[in-house]
Amino acid sequence: MLKFREVLAECDLHDLGFVGDAFTWRNHHHNLSSYTRERLERAVANSAWRARFPLVRVINGDPRHSDHRPIIVETGDKVKAHW
Repeated sequence: MLKFREVLAECDLHDLGFVGDAFTWRNHHHNLSSYTRERLERAVANSAWRARFPLVRVINGDPRHSDHRPIIVETGDKVKAHW
């Protein structure tokens, strides 16, 4: 995990956060002692992308029939570049 975090920092990538359930994966075990939930999926972007899409919103969607929640990225209005 340390190497992954180092790559994110080297590429100027930052977690965009989320709205909704914090856990994006579950193992569907019915026994409480072996039931596991984790936040595996994340959306990341660099500073330039975030400056162009300041209204971005990441939604952890409804898993329906899966053990993973879909990650929905709403970019909102785009800011025009001035270069």
